[in-house]
Amino acid sequence: MKKIFSSYSLKLSILLALSVTGFFSIDGYIQPIKASAQEIPSNYEQLLEKQNRAKLDTQFKLKYGQIALISSEKLRIKFLNVTNDSRCPIDVQCIQAGQVTIELEIFKNNRSIGTLSLTSNAGREDLAIGYVDGYSIKLVRVDPLPRTTKPIDISDYVATLIVSL
Repeated sequence: MKKIFSSYSLKLSILLALSVTGFFSIDGYIQPIKASAQEIPSNYEQLLEKQNRAKLDTQFKLKYGQIALISSEKLRIKFLNVTNDSRCPIDVQCIQAGQVTIELEIFKNNRSIGTLSLTSNAGREDLAIGYVDGYSIKLVRVDPLPRTTKPIDISDYVATLIVSL
């Protein structure tokens, strides 16, 4: 009986700790409870490493609310928000392409080192690149593309990024 109780207590303690820190585990995926700037607890590194693994100078995809890990740099990138999406829907013709702006939070050694706002706008590549702590982070694209017939749910957004030194 004691072994079952201690195993149950450990699982309950981990669940409580994840919910207090702003993360909750469902089917092995860490889901954000709220998108607020906070420190990522170092004792949950193994859980977080199950998220997207990325490499420097290589494109990777990051879903809304997800965290990408660049192990070699002890760098984590969290997709916090889509603050603007005025892109032209793909089922109409527009005079302008529009733009989409996302917000990322960057962590190094489990501490927040900054928040970036990156904008994908045809002809304005400078808006798609941000710099923090010697790293450049480039927004390559944001999916899905809008349609007039279906609004995009925030959880459907996926950013393609490249991180370089």
